[in-house]
Amino acid sequence: KTEGLYDKIYEILGLYGFENLEDRSRYLIENIVVNALDKLNVLLILDGFDEYPYSNKEKIVSELQSLSRKLKNARFILTSRTAEFPYSLVNTAKFEIAELNDTQIEKFAEGWLKDRNDSKIFTSQLFKSTYLDTARRPLTLIHLLIIFSKSKPKQIPSKPNMIYTKVVDLLIREWDEERNIYRHSKYSTFQ
Repeated sequence: KTEGLYDKIYEILGLYGFENLEDRSRYLIENIVVNALDKLNVLLILDGFDEYPYSNKEKIVSELQSLSRKLKNARFILTSRTAEFPYSLVNTAKFEIAELNDTQIEKFAEGWLKDRNDSKIFTSQLFKSTYLDTARRPLTLIHLLIIFSKSKPKQIPSKPNMIYTKVVDLLIREWDEERNIYRHSKYSTFQ
């Protein structure tokens, strides 16, 4: 939680020797990390910037700026929700995951459901729904496919707000089943 990016990479690479020096060791650690990454020609994947604690984000952004300026051979990919990363880093390019088109949704549904008839029923319901635009995002599409595959009869919710209720319910139920837990509550029918 208090470590910076350079500290964590230094540790992961198994580098030791300068971590107990005073502030002047920062420069040494940064240079050792950059040299190691470049010599190894690393593709560093930094996943989930938006999930990092807010108290340390400015330090991480500063270190990302430094890393993007210093790396010559090595590269990094940083993932984050767009709204959570309003920064610009030198020597980098931004990419966003594109929405799925109708054909991609159909292929994805076929692959997920493994039954051509089920996938046709699913996509027919989806393309008639009022929330098709949100289903163009892969995570939401997966949620809908899970709900559809576990519901009897097979259908997607008619109201968008029911999607998240059903997803949470399914996840909790599966988690409980894995641990052989049965929950009886007077609130079980509360929506």
